[in-house]
Amino acid sequence: MGTAHLHLAEYLSEQNRNSEAEANFSAAIRFIGEHANAFPDVGYYQGLLAKCSLSHGKMLLAANRVNEARLSFKKALVVVESLLSVSDETSEYPHLAEEAKFHLTEMDRKEAGTP
Repeated sequence: MGTAHLHLAEYLSEQNRNSEAEANFSAAIRFIGEHANAFPDVGYYQGLLAKCSLSHGKMLLAANRVNEARLSFKKALVVVESLLSVSDETSEYPHLAEEAKFHLTEMDRKEAGTP
């Protein structure tokens, strides 16, 4: 159920249907978060939660909701860095961490007025 909400949210976000995307991101985070908490040793759920937070952050950033986007990127980074410390199930995890760091760095750069 969480994965379906995530994919729908990403699709809606690409269509700039942000209020609908937001509702689906919230549902995805809730469902996936419940599984991630219930099964903390299952890397799949942790990775999915990080991916969901990253995608949500990108939608928030595109909607100029910078503070909320920063929180989503930080959440994604915390989840994936924790996951990387105990699992190497997939090569996607380092990519998720790098993408979250990239967005956070770009946001800091723009706030500082650095070109």
